[in-house]
Amino acid sequence: MVRPGGRLLAMVHELHKAGYQRLRVCAGMSLDGKKWRCRVLPASQVKADGWSPAGDGHQYSSNQGKQFFGWTDTESDDARTLARKFIERFHAMVKNAAGADWAYAGWFTDLLGRVENGELPVFYQGFDLAPGTREAPLPPPPIYPSRRETTTPTGYPLIPNTALTREHSPLRRADYEKLCPFCLSFNGYAGGLRSIEDCNYIAESIEAKGLSSASIESLRVAAFIHQRTIKWQDWRLPDERLVQRILDVMEELRRRLDR
Repeated sequence: MVRPGGRLLAMVHELHKAGYQRLRVCAGMSLDGKKWRCRVLPASQVKADGWSPAGDGHQYSSNQGKQFFGWTDTESDDARTLARKFIERFHAMVKNAAGADWAYAGWFTDLLGRVENGELPVFYQGFDLAPGTREAPLPPPPIYPSRRETTTPTGYPLIPNTALTREHSPLRRADYEKLCPFCLSFNGYAGGLRSIEDCNYIAESIEAKGLSSASIESLRVAAFIHQRTIKWQDWRLPDERLVQRILDVMEELRRRLDR
């Protein structure tokens, strides 16, 4: 995992040296802790914390091995060759990352030293996207952070977990239409840090272990992905089993919020 991951990060370093210092990374672990993920994107698509994505970028996963970004001609490429291919194949994004950002480039050089000692950066991990190792400092904020973080990706006002109250919860036995606004008051994809598969994995895991042991974050992920699944099946009536799962999550959330 470390060697190809290190080569990917070395590629970003080569791009920084070529004048694209506004190219950033967002790195973390999969839910099962078996895959390292790294998204490469321009600073204009990064939030003010310096690493959270506000845009898609291009993602690498360690299960791709040396087939970076799904490419099949990179098995023996060094970092500089990878950088050249990255420029050729993602030209528009690289062009958007042109310019100086010496604070980030310096932070990234320190990061590479840690990678050479076997430590890949981990900004998020686990069901609740908890921080990974924090021995290494987080990146500095971008010069021009993304303004997209103020938008509502679900189409409904988002309610942070810390601001959640019982009044936000639909009534018991609410029908599907009344459940939707609450389900979509939370972005289960976390700006792209979670995939659809990740959300389903969380929902299935907490149901198997019992909702009472799940975190509020995981409960809201489950409600979100169940609603999304129903939405994708909008050619027929809502699946009653999925609606009941949402109601079960809501009941557990009400129990927590009544404390």
